[in-house]
Amino acid sequence: MALFLGLAAAWLPWGVFAADPTNGPLKALGLTNVPLGNSTLELVDNGVLFVHDSIDGGVSVLLGEAEAGVFLYPLTGDAYEGYWMEGKAYGRFAGVTNQLVSTVRGDHVGNSRGTVTVNFSALGATRLSVFVDSTFIGRISNSVAVIDVQGNAQGCRANPWWRLPDGSFGAMVELAYSAWLISVALAPDHPVDLEAGRTLFIRPDDPTNSVEFISSVDVTAGGFGSFCLTDARVGMFYHGHKALGQATLSAVTNRLVVGNLTSISNVEDGVFVELPSVTAFDMDLVPLELPGTNALLMVSGYGTAGLQAFTALGTLRIDNPDGRIRLGVEMGIAPQTTDVLIRSNGVVVGSVSMPSSEFVSLSGTPRIVGCAISGKTLQTQPGFGVRVDRLTAFTVAGQTLEGDEVRLLAPDPVVFETLESFVMVSQEVSSFTIAGERAAYPTLPELRVLPSTNQVTLLWPDPNRLFVVEATSTLTNAFEVLTNPPVMVGDMGSVTVDSSESGQRFFRLQRRPPGSD
Repeated sequence: MALFLGLAAAWLPWGVFAADPTNGPLKALGLTNVPLGNSTLELVDNGVLFVHDSIDGGVSVLLGEAEAGVFLYPLTGDAYEGYWMEGKAYGRFAGVTNQLVSTVRGDHVGNSRGTVTVNFSALGATRLSVFVDSTFIGRISNSVAVIDVQGNAQGCRANPWWRLPDGSFGAMVELAYSAWLISVALAPDHPVDLEAGRTLFIRPDDPTNSVEFISSVDVTAGGFGSFCLTDARVGMFYHGHKALGQATLSAVTNRLVVGNLTSISNVEDGVFVELPSVTAFDMDLVPLELPGTNALLMVSGYGTAGLQAFTALGTLRIDNPDGRIRLGVEMGIAPQTTDVLIRSNGVVVGSVSMPSSEFVSLSGTPRIVGCAISGKTLQTQPGFGVRVDRLTAFTVAGQTLEGDEVRLLAPDPVVFETLESFVMVSQEVSSFTIAGERAAYPTLPELRVLPSTNQVTLLWPDPNRLFVVEATSTLTNAFEVLTNPPVMVGDMGSVTVDSSESGQRFFRLQRRPPGSD
């Protein structure tokens, strides 16, 4: 398979189309798409965008004012030596919009090999730093980086201008499968070879211009008569956003408008937010009203619990059945009882336990200004949160508490390590606007040593019961898991070992592998 910009070389259903091709703009994947050259665009089954006659043509995907470009997912027929695909990001810098910012190009060179070429010359960069799987590999004294990749490129994706949570920016290429070999030419006589890797990040270290936003990404190809775009993830607030159902995404002035929410009977229009294994995620909204008795918001989260990926956190329901907003939650991880915490200005004012089948009622007509999901940490249980724009009376299981935020949480002993996605869909809400997003990331636990007579107790925080202790007598030998299992007391794990024998021992925490007991 060839390595291209997000290329998945696979068979296409050439004969299955949902509308006639057009040589004008076309809404697809939640975005406006404009054909380039002599290409025409067609919307096919499942919302896929089909780009006809892509030789000397292609498609321009309009983003508005996206902070971090877009990940696009092209799909093609079989690729042969000499075929290529390229993505060019255009945006605003130096006070001018729609200027070329950066380019990512993939060329198929045969024998499951491809070259990835990243070009930042438009920004005046002369030094590029290269990272593979977040590890710094080296620096290139040039505005162009050429990286040789061997492996299966099916399902890979790329973004010519991505922003990381630490504020750094550059081109990102992500492979669905680890490469067999990655060769980075730091200099003509200085290649660095790596035997595995899934993520390439190329950062311009000295750009002479600062990019404000990305307005569009053009995708062109050579060798292919046609290609498809099957998915798009718009980069805002350091996360990728996918339009669901008939929804559209419009990035403008540091906000993301989720519009065209037309579903009435099926609640399917909204937004999917891709999360990089976080412990908590909070979405700020421009104050949102639920206008009628059928108005509805639903929030879901998915992640890893008990070392099992793709686990559903559950679903939060916000509706207005009788002129009074109410909240309900369904969490398969805690089907019987929900712990409800009410906060005012961030301070907990009270808590109530209620059956999971019941609802929390809100007084008046407060507007929704934020929704959140959380995993299990030392500070909180897994669950959902909702913030409103004013002091409100929350009625829970016959009790009333005043505040501006409510948390609906799964009670102990429930675990949920990380969150990988956030979903918000609506019914009879024409649009909502995301004003900001925040995420919390996992922290590594500290292993404490408590010595006593003839024994040592090793102690560490472990709310999700993820870690075991390994030991070795010398750092030149391999570490081995201690035979005595951890003892859990609340969120703390401990192991006691004999220290009466002479000699030294080294200890470390190791995360348990997926599927282990």
